[in-house]
Amino acid sequence: MERLVISMEGDPQTPRHDSLGEPSPIAEWLQEAAGGDRGAFASLIRVFRPEVQRVALRLAGNHEDAEDVAQDAFIRGWAGLGRLIDQAGSPEAAARKLGPWLMGIAVHLVRDIQRSRSRAPRRESAARVLELEASLRARAADEPDARGRARETQALLRAAVDSLPDRLRVAIVLRAFEGLDYSTIAEITGVRPATARTQVAQARKGLRRILSTSLDVDLGIRPEGEDA
Repeated sequence: MERLVISMEGDPQTPRHDSLGEPSPIAEWLQEAAGGDRGAFASLIRVFRPEVQRVALRLAGNHEDAEDVAQDAFIRGWAGLGRLIDQAGSPEAAARKLGPWLMGIAVHLVRDIQRSRSRAPRRESAARVLELEASLRARAADEPDARGRARETQALLRAAVDSLPDRLRVAIVLRAFEGLDYSTIAEITGVRPATARTQVAQARKGLRRILSTSLDVDLGIRPEGEDA
């Protein structure tokens, strides 16, 4: 069977806030926004909304929930900017923490949504994995064009990620899709960096168990020891 390579890297077309150059205006906007300046806060939203909404979409799985999560994350963020500055010690230090802090709020909001809907989504994702696996085997037998199979394989990967336990799903999304380092993942999820690394390793192992035993699929994820 032809091996399908599935990319789990972040979207390179979406610039991150750390690519703005120096000096960064984020600390100034943050201090002004904490003092009630709505224009400064709107500037922060423009910078951080793409990554917050992208993470929310990958975790929530649909645009409607992702939009609600992003909006609520910034509403809560607006109320907590002064506290963030106080905890960080200065606006400059708070500016470095702002992106992970906002993504942490979004992660917690997604978890709240999913807890309110019981564990049904995980069961549905596991069933979807089996359905897509069967479809891919059928395609491999009678469709020489790999594009259709590649689309279904991407959907299979999404379903497999969604079927993981919550802590592992969050960790692998932040690491493999967003490309964040373990210290940042730990900051977002409230665990130690070593724990974040362990969760990512467990997620990778789970995905390989779900997918690679039945399909000849390269997940595009290096073994844990080969991480940069």
